[in-house]
Amino acid sequence: MKKHFNKVLSLISVFLLTGCQVPLEEIEYTSYTKGPLTMEGDHFRILQLTDIHFGLATHFIEEWPYFDVLIERANPNLIVMTGDQFMNASTDVVHKLYSYMDSKDIPWTLTFGNHDRQGFYTPQFMSNQKTYDAYGNSYYINLNDNLAGQGNHYINLEKDGEIKWQFFMLDSGSYHKTSFAYEYGIIDETQIDWYEKVIKETNKTVQGVVDFNEINHSDVIPSLAFFHIPLHEYIDAWEAYQNGEAEGSGVFNDSGVWHGYRNSGFFDRAKNLHSTKGIFVGHDHTNNFAINYEGILLAYGVKSGRGIYHDPEHIGGRTITVHADGTLTSEHLFLTYAEI
Repeated sequence: MKKHFNKVLSLISVFLLTGCQVPLEEIEYTSYTKGPLTMEGDHFRILQLTDIHFGLATHFIEEWPYFDVLIERANPNLIVMTGDQFMNASTDVVHKLYSYMDSKDIPWTLTFGNHDRQGFYTPQFMSNQKTYDAYGNSYYINLNDNLAGQGNHYINLEKDGEIKWQFFMLDSGSYHKTSFAYEYGIIDETQIDWYEKVIKETNKTVQGVVDFNEINHSDVIPSLAFFHIPLHEYIDAWEAYQNGEAEGSGVFNDSGVWHGYRNSGFFDRAKNLHSTKGIFVGHDHTNNFAINYEGILLAYGVKSGRGIYHDPEHIGGRTITVHADGTLTSEHLFLTYAEI
């Protein structure tokens, strides 16, 4: 839900979150990953789910069969939920979804959206590591650190003991108060610096070099980034696609690209590092385009389920298949409730 969000809950969430942020010591970058996943064969498939919007009014008896079929069709090796899993939910609703995901015996993780902390629980409950420790298939990590947001973490994908891909999950925030209104959050400079550090340190260790710049661009370990709120460059990518200057697919049916309140430079840093091959977001429920723009795939997920506004013909998930040779493919996976 875009401009018509629940203003009271938004204000409460912003106040509580900003009031509790305390700068803490920097933590070793390798602490931000639970452990590697393994690529069997020459590819590995991710299912991106986004904007599920489970809440107190959700009829789970109708939702579980839908997600059963969706996950079965995707046949993923990893599930990543990219924010707004919840809105006006309770702790019981949260644990119902997490228990369901864990029951699939598939590794899963998540990032937060602007609505996840708007519920009948403290904002800290949603991001606290203890909330996730009971789930053996969860790869979510949240540390006491000096980074903006909560739950910034990554996963290494290995094949035959070598890191082939890295997957970054970042918290793009919720709302930011300006002089006139509350606008959407961003990935800020502390997170961008952390993302760069993990990429550089990992590659230096793997390549056995002291200086990251010694590594050829083609030898940098490829990576993907997952978060909720789209970057400003999604507008540029769509315009390039419309002008025949970029390749892509999908639709732009929302009333806009509802990006953060400023451009913090994540996209430019990603380009300069020559690692990130794709960025996957949610937030805008009826946008689902994916466009190759300046060397990076800028992709929306597919709105998952029918929570709040949606196009009933364009819901489901997005599959992302990464290959051992460093390439990737991504497809829409549409599934209507009428098909269940």
